[in-house]
Amino acid sequence: MEFLILTASRVFSFAAMLDPFLNMWDERFHALMVILIVLIRFDIGVFGERHTISNSSLDYTRNLLHNNEVFTSLKLPDNSVLFNVRYRFYIEAMFYTGLPAYNFIPTFEQYHDLKLKGMRVAIFKPGHLNLPSYLVSNPSVIIISKEIKGKD
Repeated sequence: MEFLILTASRVFSFAAMLDPFLNMWDERFHALMVILIVLIRFDIGVFGERHTISNSSLDYTRNLLHNNEVFTSLKLPDNSVLFNVRYRFYIEAMFYTGLPAYNFIPTFEQYHDLKLKGMRVAIFKPGHLNLPSYLVSNPSVIIISKEIKGKD
């Protein structure tokens, strides 16, 4: 559907640019324009393959959509702070959850300060590292096992 809207908007924009010229010249110009368009071969299928998410090289878009689904599915308390959000996706995490988000694991001092302020730590489980014991041993810490996809 997005592809159709994108293509239609470009075709209408192109037609709007040509409208003053089409009104000025006769049928010969119209025929010339038709031949020119046929020669250029505006191939909608190729356009769709190159510029929509059906293209396998657009992994960034797929990862972004996946991560947005993860962020919107989180049901966290309002006093939570998200940690260990991969790469720069903490910006999207803040947008979709409405919570502060960071791309690192909090130190003990940061964790203790948040706990004193009545905040709850919610942390994405790291794939290749273990979480520090001060986070794992505390039952108030929310450990999220969902994966954030993507590269920096």
